[in-house]
Amino acid sequence: MKGLLHSFCLVQLPLVISFGSLIAQAPNEMITRDQYLDKLEERFLDATSELNEISGIKFQVPESSLSQASRAQSSFDNLPGPIQTKSPDLLSDDEIILEIMREETEIEETGVILIEESNETLEEKVLEVKVVPPRYLEDELGRFYIQPFIGLSLISGQMNLAGDALPAVDHDLGYGLGVNYGRRWGNLYGEIHLSHYENDFSGVYAGSVIVDVDGSTYITNVGARLGYNFFLGQKSWIKAATGFGFAERRTIYETKITAGSPISISKGESSSVFSYDFLVAMAYEFSTGWDASITYRFLNVNEYNIYDDISTHLFEVGVARNF
Repeated sequence: MKGLLHSFCLVQLPLVISFGSLIAQAPNEMITRDQYLDKLEERFLDATSELNEISGIKFQVPESSLSQASRAQSSFDNLPGPIQTKSPDLLSDDEIILEIMREETEIEETGVILIEESNETLEEKVLEVKVVPPRYLEDELGRFYIQPFIGLSLISGQMNLAGDALPAVDHDLGYGLGVNYGRRWGNLYGEIHLSHYENDFSGVYAGSVIVDVDGSTYITNVGARLGYNFFLGQKSWIKAATGFGFAERRTIYETKITAGSPISISKGESSSVFSYDFLVAMAYEFSTGWDASITYRFLNVNEYNIYDDISTHLFEVGVARNF
């Protein structure tokens, strides 16, 4: 038992002395973990050889006690590291500090370049976006306008004068003129208008007595409308509006009765009646502050006394002055 203890002390004593020497001789230079372990293993093997020579006992280190490469260490070793121009154990402390500073400077410069490139790309994308501002006729032409016009009048259907006593009459194509005065709010507009139209009519009743009627219908209309403008192009637009007003309706006619001796009777009546209308038009700006338009307007005038209501189709051409 004492011999065994003596042998164990002889084996362990050099190991303790060797480890103490290794700790005292710790390297001051910058080395990697693997290089440090390699040197430690080399010193351990040298100490083991010396112990074998002194004691005469061959001591073998078990394979299991040697450091084995683990999966984690292998993955860590495979990670990319900084490019070294020299071996780390050959670099001085000043060279290592300079190398670290150089790598940090490269990273900062690379980051700035990426940020600048990103900003340039963002600015290019922003410049490609086109913002189309809304268009308003009030801004492009003016707030107010005045528009004289002339037109043709077509009254649809027949008009009864006095029930069955006189024949129903048909109106011929008529004519007229007028003026519009308006105010714009953006593309919305309102206007007041004054117009006068005249249509001739005639009718014949042939029976035991021949009745021939000739006359004219006069319509003087005043009213107000509200509408909206829709752009078609750079200098053209369409507009639509509806409104109401009053009309001075006047009917004058002459009746000729042929039954033996001819008899002629003249009659004329007038009255103020309610009217309403709506229109669509196409306009074009042909000069600064001036535009021309073609308009279709439907006008309905109420009946009065023995005369039916009439529906009038008006086709108007006008020139407007904007201000």
